[in-house]
Amino acid sequence: ADGLNDQQTRVLDRYVEQGGKVLITGKIPAQLQCFNSLQYKSTRPTEKGSYIRIRPEDRERLERDVLEKLDLVFLNGVFHVYESDKQTDNLLRLIPGDMFGPPEKCYYRNVSDVPALFYRKHGKGSAAYFPWEIASHYQRQSHQGHTNLVLGAMENLLGLNRKLRVESHPLMEVTHRQDKDNRFEWVALYNHSGQRENALHRPIPMYEIKIHLRPVRPLKAVRLLKAEEQPAFSCTADDKITITIPQLNHYEIALFEYKRR
Repeated sequence: ADGLNDQQTRVLDRYVEQGGKVLITGKIPAQLQCFNSLQYKSTRPTEKGSYIRIRPEDRERLERDVLEKLDLVFLNGVFHVYESDKQTDNLLRLIPGDMFGPPEKCYYRNVSDVPALFYRKHGKGSAAYFPWEIASHYQRQSHQGHTNLVLGAMENLLGLNRKLRVESHPLMEVTHRQDKDNRFEWVALYNHSGQRENALHRPIPMYEIKIHLRPVRPLKAVRLLKAEEQPAFSCTADDKITITIPQLNHYEIALFEYKRR
């Protein structure tokens, strides 16, 4: 976030004031008003043996099943230290660099009071902030702890109601597109289980894949383009359309067609 200029921060602040929700990482630009409650103190360099502590009260706020099994995620990069006022919630805690080496000497002894996640309301909207590069951590190691910290902040702090949710194996790639005139949407599924480095093999079939989509108009029909079928669909309590694909081998495209006004 520290790369934003004055004009970009003004646009971002207006967006949040009018009801938008934003997730920020890195260092906060001094002119960004949605987090003007934070006071910058220092930037800690990369230290071996640094972690982010996930406390029981953090699990209650972030509400992710994976986090119930985790007390720590690793920190491998700089960390920006901020102090906040009483109107800003602070979660997670920094564990400064400590014992590092073979397994019998790789543990921490002290947990600091420095927050590693902030949340506050601003105008009609809200903002969450990780004072470290959590996205870069996932890019390097693909650790599910970092993923679930981000998803917990988005869904349970910011209250983001996702338009699309797919229940499937992590090796399923999902692509979603919407027609500019809202005549249809499609969700493409690709089974990556047969890919091993540069070699492509026959993928392992996946079963009972559920697609939950919040429609933009009353639904006319749903079609599976590869299977050439029309699956049954139902409406959930949160007004999403749900379909189930019994089996997927290589790929499938689910087309959601809407009624004309």
